[in-house]
Amino acid sequence: PPHDTGIMAEVAKVTSFDMVKTMEKEKAQAEGLYQIISDDVDESYFAELRNLSIHPEIIKKMAKDIKIVYTPLHGTGLGPVKRVLSDLGFENVYIEPQQAVADGHFPTAPYPNPENPDAWELALKLAKEKDADLVLATDPDADRLGVYCKDTKSGEYVTFTGNMSAMLIAEYILGQKRANNTMPENPVLVESIVSTDMAKAIAKAYDVELVEVLTGFKYIGEQMLKYEKSGEKNYVFGFEESYGCLPGTYARDKDAPAAVCMLCEVAAFYKSQGKTLWDGILMRVRRYMEMLQSGFPACSQECDDVPLCKGGDLSIPMLLAAYGKGIFPWFNEGDPVLWWSPAPRCVLLPELYHLPKRAARYLKKTPFTFTMDLCFRRVIENCARTRSMTWITDDVLSA
Repeated sequence: PPHDTGIMAEVAKVTSFDMVKTMEKEKAQAEGLYQIISDDVDESYFAELRNLSIHPEIIKKMAKDIKIVYTPLHGTGLGPVKRVLSDLGFENVYIEPQQAVADGHFPTAPYPNPENPDAWELALKLAKEKDADLVLATDPDADRLGVYCKDTKSGEYVTFTGNMSAMLIAEYILGQKRANNTMPENPVLVESIVSTDMAKAIAKAYDVELVEVLTGFKYIGEQMLKYEKSGEKNYVFGFEESYGCLPGTYARDKDAPAAVCMLCEVAAFYKSQGKTLWDGILMRVRRYMEMLQSGFPACSQECDDVPLCKGGDLSIPMLLAAYGKGIFPWFNEGDPVLWWSPAPRCVLLPELYHLPKRAARYLKKTPFTFTMDLCFRRVIENCARTRSMTWITDDVLSA
């Protein structure tokens, strides 16, 4: 902005191909209007990505121990992602072979979006074969990054939302720059208004200003340009909840290879401590949950029939902070998030429950099966379908 509207206005003026201006190649070259993008541009880009690394010594230490599976989902990410991971020193990088072939028909992933669970089937299969620590996928134009990580406690691969992966990168960048005294003066963390409130807690913890902008990465780029022109502030990191972020100032849009660089370094950082990225997100959730909890007002019996407060989001830290105080989200689609504190309910703790002998004898004669969360999402979706108006919105389903 504001050049985007100007460009589109000029495009709209062209109503037929006869109106498109052309010139001979030789004339265009003579006037400096025709330039071939050489390998120098690529090398400058990869140099910028290498410079993002904060602790290359940690990558070097863990290079042989961390395993990464990557799929470009038939898109453009294969070359730059392979190159930058090699440049940084990661040795065990496995490419999903079927989806490594660039193909605009996307034969193995009809909906090639990292937010779509079906797109991960082949990469997760390879990850299990290789016992990978990380599974990464970039969308076809390689500006967004999706992540799965192995939870060593359960042995399962767990997915990260865009907010979760961005918060891991943001916390790492801010924390390590503070620790090694490389944080610039007047640092700024920029996020879109629909992204997680956890960013507020992280920015506050490291004395970094948080700036919220409208949805769309162009508005984050607008802030970067403004800071560069004025010199009053310094952009440190920017992100939006839809899997897009930018840890450097070399571009004006989200960039998946850069996100790959930083997230893999964060994974190496935790691996050097005997932890996974999943351990890292759980630790950060617990830390910032306490900070978020302080933002909820006190509950009382009078709050049972009216909302306690409104605002915030449905991120994991926010939900856990609310649940920890007996507060729950309940709102209609299109409304702001409303938080309620209903009257206390009965809670039955299995480890403290005493089963009467008669009930025990009855259970032995009657076959009962106890299951939990086998079809949780399907049950919730069906609950939503049975009502013309429901608080079970898409956002609540995702949360």
